[in-house]
Amino acid sequence: MRKIIAVGLVTIFLLSGTIASASVLKKQIRRNNAVQLNMGGAKLDIEILDNFYAKIKNTGDKDATNVKWNICLQALILVGGGCKSGSIEKLKPGEETTIHYPVVFLIGFGPLVMKVTASADNAEKVIETKLVGFLLGPLILSP
Repeated sequence: MRKIIAVGLVTIFLLSGTIASASVLKKQIRRNNAVQLNMGGAKLDIEILDNFYAKIKNTGDKDATNVKWNICLQALILVGGGCKSGSIEKLKPGEETTIHYPVVFLIGFGPLVMKVTASADNAEKVIETKLVGFLLGPLILSP
């Protein structure tokens, strides 16, 4: 009798965890779908170019408003790098803008990676990362 009760309690415990997890998952899926429906038709795309430039384009069918962007340079050891940010009031559908990381002094060691992030009030956050070279002291060796 005790074995049956123990097995029953274990079964109830396992099922309650599964049901709770399923309801939480279902609620999260519903929330994500609602967010996607409210995002509008703006969609941002990032292309990392040479010489520390990047292009942000609205590939959607509605204006992207209050576009915030961020460019970061990262390496194992890096002096003179960091992040630069800015904003664009509006990007119309099909419109693009070029942003730049102004390099004045850069010295370090390791793979040099450029990470660009863009988001808008009515578009999802987009992140693009690219290896732009290998930093060897003040020299940048292109891939």
